[in-house]
Amino acid sequence: IKAVVSGMPNVLAGSVITMDQCVRNLKVYTDCSIVYALMAASTHPARCLGIYPKKGSLDIGSDADFVLLDNDLHVQATIIKGEIMYKTSQVFN
Repeated sequence: IKAVVSGMPNVLAGSVITMDQCVRNLKVYTDCSIVYALMAASTHPARCLGIYPKKGSLDIGSDADFVLLDNDLHVQATIIKGEIMYKTSQVFN
């Protein structure tokens, strides 16, 4: 199954929205808790894909992949397998 642009079967439909913006949108539009919005972007998809608890969890034995967000849910750092892959100038100074 794939989503395509109407009348253009060889053009995949997609989006350029970032995941942190999706989390912020969910929080604003549904008035859900921050915990719920974050789980909707991590734990629930990992369960659906059958990769939980290796992904979507910070339990012992899970991959050390996570995103550090500020209070407004903007990405400040990305850590993959315990290694900092991205950081803003405001963190880890």
